[in-house]
Amino acid sequence: MAAQKKHILIISIILIVSISLTVIATTNEVKPNRNVVFISAASSLTEAIGDIINIFRESHPEVLIRVSFGGSGYLTTQIVNGAPIDILITADERDADRLILQNFATPESKSILCRNKLVLAGMGGQSTDFTYQDLDKKLKNGSKVGMGNPDYVAAGLYTKALLSKSGLLNNFSSDFIKGNSVRQVVGWLESGDVDYAFIYKTDVKLNPEITILEEYNSFDGLKITYPMLITIKGETNPEADLFMKYLNSSRSRSILNKYGFITDRI
Repeated sequence: MAAQKKHILIISIILIVSISLTVIATTNEVKPNRNVVFISAASSLTEAIGDIINIFRESHPEVLIRVSFGGSGYLTTQIVNGAPIDILITADERDADRLILQNFATPESKSILCRNKLVLAGMGGQSTDFTYQDLDKKLKNGSKVGMGNPDYVAAGLYTKALLSKSGLLNNFSSDFIKGNSVRQVVGWLESGDVDYAFIYKTDVKLNPEITILEEYNSFDGLKITYPMLITIKGETNPEADLFMKYLNSSRSRSILNKYGFITDRI
């Protein structure tokens, strides 16, 4: 009888422990979902946003930030196709406006994080006397030029706008190599796969061997801006709002400035 009671007691203890572990496991499954913020950001922001997230975690260790980088158009299309993103930071206002028009975000959620500049760049040792007009001669001599795909990459859209009046893009279409992100184009320039590239000024700051040949501040008055917004999904996530406020803080702006982004308000 004593052995039977002991056996029953052991079984009871096992059941209690099993129930407790089930409750703990269920709690651990639910709790992180409440504290995760999913962000999509233009690839040109990779280092700056990475630093901002690391500093944010110091004061908010309970919030887990998941971030993906890529071409602005690609990221926007992913959201339209159902990607569960809370915050989008794009390099083109048209992408942000697209989400608003399609009711994936509200106009009130949109603000400008920073600005950038487009440059024509080459590798070190090239003359900075090089001008945009010289590009025509280089293309005629077989030079390859990298640019973002204007269908998906904001830098490519700006490059297309710049080149549209001169006809260079149409006349030498096979000599322009189009990438899926501005960072891919930078990689081609660094590896020698292209001779010149249209990239952002902030990309040049990351590699001292890259030379700016010509700089473009605006296109018909249009400046390169980085709008950010909280999606309709993100509006139900209080941590997303918390991180958005941090992006607007002076500390975040100082990090963006360090990487060459312009943060004076528009």
